[in-house]
Amino acid sequence: MVTSIGEVYGKLGSQVSLRWLTQQGMPVIPKSSSAQHLKENMDIFNWNLSVEDMATLTDSTTPPVCGAGDLKTSGDCGYP
Repeated sequence: MVTSIGEVYGKLGSQVSLRWLTQQGMPVIPKSSSAQHLKENMDIFNWNLSVEDMATLTDSTTPPVCGAGDLKTSGDCGYP
């Protein structure tokens, strides 16, 4: 989903994900040892996702978030 939305903006899926978070006012701390990836991570502030794309991402039910074991509560974990 993020890849197809990114194609509309000429951005990567990872950039769409970061933009979705920052556009909601959420802080993000992306990490990379790759200079190219660091540059891509910073290239999210000169564009905005449309209201429709924000809603699509927000309303998405896949992949489910996890953390508390109820598949609804967000958390820092891996999902099998």
